[in-house]
Amino acid sequence: MPAYKLAIFDLDGTLSDSLPWFRGVVNSFADKHRFRRIEDGDVEMLRGKSSREIIAWLEVPFWRMPLIAADMRRLKSQNKTD
Repeated sequence: MPAYKLAIFDLDGTLSDSLPWFRGVVNSFADKHRFRRIEDGDVEMLRGKSSREIIAWLEVPFWRMPLIAADMRRLKSQNKTD
């Protein structure tokens, strides 16, 4: 059996339902990284949009994405039971 060096997981709800965790932290990230907050009424409007469309709606500059991703990854690794 080959030794794999990388595993990729798709967290769109197929393997792990990360939406409740994400909804719980996204607005604190919005405040910290200065992008638009997601209110309860926005969720249905955002459903079905592409990642690019959501990022544009949130008004996140692309250069800031690696910082946000690293910060979110760090927080998620601290909450492994979620």
